[in-house]
Amino acid sequence: MSDEICEKMATLKLSGKHIKESKTELEQQRGELLNLRSGQSTVLMEVDRLKQELVDASHNRDEEYQANKK
Repeated sequence: MSDEICEKMATLKLSGKHIKESKTELEQQRGELLNLRSGQSTVLMEVDRLKQELVDASHNRDEEYQANKK
């Protein structure tokens, strides 16, 4: 084989290795992203729950104020 062909084969092997490494890295990042999304969903649900608690506490305070006002 000529040197040029050998060089191109070596380049292709390196490219293939780089593609495999990149694919593995992307799969790891995808897993991390899914974990972050799951955590974000949990945080958003907790925020909604706390908002509702604040609304309920506000209504209770208003009701107590109205009852004491009479």
